[in-house]
Amino acid sequence: MMSFGDFINKAFKELKGKYKILERYTLPKDFRVSEKFKEGNYLKVVFIRKIA
Repeated sequence: MMSFGDFINKAFKELKGKYKILERYTLPKDFRVSEKFKEGNYLKVVFIRKIA
């Protein structure tokens, strides 16, 4: 399965664009995710600036 960052890279590569990641957020460290259920690590927010 592709990581969230891989999806962003692939999208900008297909568009032949460049970007800069401004901020990145994930689940808080005290929110436990089971090793057997990786889909539980669902919260991902990335603020991106498209570079001309």
